[in-house]
Amino acid sequence: MQYAQAITVLRKMQAAAPPMAAARIEAVIDLMIDLFDENAALRTRLQPLPQATLDPLFQQTVDLLLPALTSLRGQIRSLRDGGLGRLNSEQDDALHLAELQADTAFDMIDSLFTLMKVESGVLQLHNEAFDGEATIYRAWNWVKDRADARDHKVSMRIDDPLPPVLGDPIQVLTILVDLMENAVLYTPNGGSIRVTADTLGTHVLFGVEDTGIGISPDDRVGEAFWRGVHHPLVRQHPGGGLRLYLDRELLHLMGGELFFSGEPKEGSTFSFTLPTAVPSDEP
Repeated sequence: MQYAQAITVLRKMQAAAPPMAAARIEAVIDLMIDLFDENAALRTRLQPLPQATLDPLFQQTVDLLLPALTSLRGQIRSLRDGGLGRLNSEQDDALHLAELQADTAFDMIDSLFTLMKVESGVLQLHNEAFDGEATIYRAWNWVKDRADARDHKVSMRIDDPLPPVLGDPIQVLTILVDLMENAVLYTPNGGSIRVTADTLGTHVLFGVEDTGIGISPDDRVGEAFWRGVHHPLVRQHPGGGLRLYLDRELLHLMGGELFFSGEPKEGSTFSFTLPTAVPSDEP
């Protein structure tokens, strides 16, 4: 269901509801419209601005958005939990879309805060030697339940031994979770996912392969604010189009690189390198 359809369904609910219920639905509609407009304005206004003007503008926008977002999400959850009675499937779909809009905005705000810290040099990375294999399994534990719910077949192939990796272990964990979540969410039920880690001389190559929707030649993967919303599976999940862009920037700061490849409807592979924490004799 698209944004305009959701608004139409909510309007129908409002027209059929008693006065007090109609007022609450009107509040949800108003907040949803405000959120949609603010997100559109934020996307348009942020990219051309220099860093000096970005910080206060962003802070002002966040100060306006967060109370509305918090209220919106609370209203939606109250309605979906039966606060105004039982909903039919079309009404629940409309409210689910509104909830996704709110989640997208929260995700975008969080990503932008981190990105601003990266670009201004404020973010402090704590690079150290850490266990890459343990970090892979730790990341997988974050997304395992979602993979099981979709009946995905998962395999791991990790070099033994895998040398210690140099980087910020918390940021690397976040990047792995991002890539694994994408593989889980954008692979139709019953798909296959493989997580790999290979030693390449002075670096370790981490990879997440899937049999999902894949990548088309026109996709601008990794570009700020871009999402492949032309595909239904992408539209079903919230996102601001900043996570991969931010992951790439963080990897650069840790001496690594992000790579991706794939074919439409045949799956994709997202990989990244990080330097090893021990000298290597290999060229």
